[in-house]
Amino acid sequence: MLVGKLIDGYLSEIALDTNLKSENFLELAFELPEQARVYDDGLYRAVDVYLKV
Repeated sequence: MLVGKLIDGYLSEIALDTNLKSENFLELAFELPEQARVYDDGLYRAVDVYLKV
């Protein structure tokens, strides 16, 4: 679960990069198994940041 939080935080940080391709973002988001995320809030936040940028 701690790794899940770390990955979601990382996704939020890299989501600000305007040069990040959607394929790369999705690849990183799907690398973490579902059982490693108790809550999807961090992932939703990262996707929201990516879409706004």
